[in-house]
Amino acid sequence: MSFINHLLSFSSKIISLELDKTSVNKIIWLQETYCQEDYLDPYCNSFQVNLIKAKDSMLERIISNFDEAIKSKCGNDIDLSEYSGKEHWDYEFETDNEQGSISKRYYDIKLTPKDEKVFKKLWLRHYITVLSKIVSNIRIVTNNPKQVGIDKSKNDRSERKKDSAEAISNNPYPLLFVSGEIYEKFISFCNKPMVHYYLEISYLKKRMEHESFIHRIKDNDFMKIIFQEMKLISQKNHADYLIKNKLTSLNKSATENRENYFNHIFLD
Repeated sequence: MSFINHLLSFSSKIISLELDKTSVNKIIWLQETYCQEDYLDPYCNSFQVNLIKAKDSMLERIISNFDEAIKSKCGNDIDLSEYSGKEHWDYEFETDNEQGSISKRYYDIKLTPKDEKVFKKLWLRHYITVLSKIVSNIRIVTNNPKQVGIDKSKNDRSERKKDSAEAISNNPYPLLFVSGEIYEKFISFCNKPMVHYYLEISYLKKRMEHESFIHRIKDNDFMKIIFQEMKLISQKNHADYLIKNKLTSLNKSATENRENYFNHIFLD
């Protein structure tokens, strides 16, 4: 199943999950089948590309499904305000993947808390929070702050989709880099052999933010992209490079080297 069809299936399944009629086995099946981590990182390249390529009608259905699920608490007329969201809940189970029936596939289930009704409420409260994050990510990536209105002309939509697709091809992380040009300079900068001697990642992030080359994001999200894109050069290659080019920059201060590299790549 393709990414977008899997996401559509996910959004459809969660509209009606009446807790009294939904078994713990099905809750586990939902958690295992529709892996939330696939949709919780809006800076993931595949997440962005698949959404940009999706048909408008598919995006409308997915967003509408998530909105309905969140608004209706997955089809439950229930008050969850008695819980703060900080309560601990968890489950353990054994599985037999050869079993076709969900009720038989997961067995020897242990719940925390042990009271199944309380467990389900805690799970649902958390699940709605996760669904809200997922649909928010979808809206951010597709430039869709609200559900697509029926009054939007096809030409307008297709032009926006074309522009978005081109932006993704030149800039695979549009939520981080302000342009494809900055992304390319970033890659060039990070592949310079000397960079890893004198450049701390935190420094690079602060300088790029100061110059408005990147949008402000959490340090952890920035690190993910760094490690995904940066082609780290081994210490041996660094040493060979230094000897071959007889660089004297080792005698300079770390701060001066950082500035020199940054200015040369981004500002010259």
